[in-house]
Amino acid sequence: MVKNIDLNEALSMIIEMPDDHAIFAKKPFLPDSIAQIGPLDADFSTPTSVKAAGFHYVIGAISAQEAAEVFGAYVPTKEEVSRFLLHYAVYDSFPDWVYEVQSE
Repeated sequence: MVKNIDLNEALSMIIEMPDDHAIFAKKPFLPDSIAQIGPLDADFSTPTSVKAAGFHYVIGAISAQEAAEVFGAYVPTKEEVSRFLLHYAVYDSFPDWVYEVQSE
């Protein structure tokens, strides 16, 4: 059984998950939205049972890992990872502040 957690916590953990995992959450996608981390179907789609429970795909582990490479040598906190990935998942772009921390 998959445990419900808040989206903020799920986002802080997704880059450490296996490549076939993703975050699913209930809309709207806010830091405290109900979320789950779990495996995608064999064709990398959202499992039917997850959709039936009212969850929507937020971001996959592979996409999150690739996006997080923007931090470069900077080691972000879990909170920074979460804020960054939420912005990326919702807006399909990097937040401006990520370029500022790269230079730190």
